[in-house]
Amino acid sequence: MQFQVPQYYEVKERIVGPLTLQQFFYIAAACGLSFLMFFIFQFWLWFMASIILLGAASALALIEINGQSLTKILFSALFYYWRPRVYFWKREIEKEEIILPEEAKQIEEIKKELSFQQKIKSLGQKILTSRLPLPGEKSAMRNVQERYQIFRKSTGEKQAAKRVDYR
Repeated sequence: MQFQVPQYYEVKERIVGPLTLQQFFYIAAACGLSFLMFFIFQFWLWFMASIILLGAASALALIEINGQSLTKILFSALFYYWRPRVYFWKREIEKEEIILPEEAKQIEEIKKELSFQQKIKSLGQKILTSRLPLPGEKSAMRNVQERYQIFRKSTGEKQAAKRVDYR
């Protein structure tokens, strides 16, 4: 015996012309609301509201993103922002390190070298960014004049900045 197996089970049945029943209801509801608004509003207001309403209804009925209808995507986004978020994580496993005495000496030497290098870097940074002059430069720093000057950015906006002349 042979049986026919449906191959396109994801395709929705077209009931009203090329539209599914849900798509037809979206567009029919928008047309019905537009018809009622015709008798309530002035013509120009009715026309603007109808364009917006029919555009939204046709977007909800016809747009699909990655095989998902726009209504499903909008509801998913709404529920994502509305519901509280729950995060799950795994506990980290503690790692045990076994250090041999020879390796411990090497590690201590490396740490000492790195700390010395860090001290040199921080001292250099302090020298470069310090406002106080170095001991040998006191005479050169006496002539420093600090003024504020207004200049224009490329956008035309004015901004005040400190101007330092080392002359």
